[in-house]
Amino acid sequence: MASRIGRTLLTAGAAYLLWRTSSSALRPLEWPQACSAESACSADAAAAAAAAAAAAAAAAAAAEEVARRRLPVASPLKEDANGLTQMAVCKQISTYHDERYDNNVYENEKKWLLRLRGTGIIAPPLAFDDEKRRVVTVWVGEPVTAETLPADWEAQRDHILRTLARHNCRHNDIKPAEILVHENILRLVDFGWASELDRPNPANWPPLLGSSFRCGNDYNDRCSFNHSIRHVRATSCGVERLPL
Repeated sequence: MASRIGRTLLTAGAAYLLWRTSSSALRPLEWPQACSAESACSADAAAAAAAAAAAAAAAAAAAEEVARRRLPVASPLKEDANGLTQMAVCKQISTYHDERYDNNVYENEKKWLLRLRGTGIIAPPLAFDDEKRRVVTVWVGEPVTAETLPADWEAQRDHILRTLARHNCRHNDIKPAEILVHENILRLVDFGWASELDRPNPANWPPLLGSSFRCGNDYNDRCSFNHSIRHVRATSCGVERLPL
């Protein structure tokens, strides 16, 4: 009797482990009933353990990929027991637009960098100076060119846009200069004019926001992203820019 109880607890424990280590897409397993035969209990325990191991491996692989995208892409200049030295970018934001368009560009940039921090699609913020309106971020590359455009740029674009949507963000001002690349990873920068995705932009915002990369009167990040890449491909090849 004791050995049967032990096997039942082992089976239940394996089922619980699978629930704990699986992705959110997997539903928790029901607690198993006592088996009527020793062979059935052993088979159930082995299957549950195998499934738990497979789920744990898949979760670890997914976490590794997320961690890879979250890490600053620039190699450290120096890293030892004393600390980490890496390249950074300091951006100072003027007050020029604050009163004209009722948008504190510095505070808006700060808001979105903090909300999107850890997503892997932006330049990770390192520090903010509210008094001097300075933003310090990790250096994540140079503006993309035809030569540095990753082969999977469309998949990366989709990942960036999905991530923005999950955080209810519309960039509004995607241009070639805002799409950076390093080691085949694309990042989006400059969120001073970003807004909540489920709300319309204020009517008094700059009419030229997004410049020629905006799609008509609409603020459509996908369309602006595509126009930007089309422009980059045309101009980088020594050809006049194509009509948008």
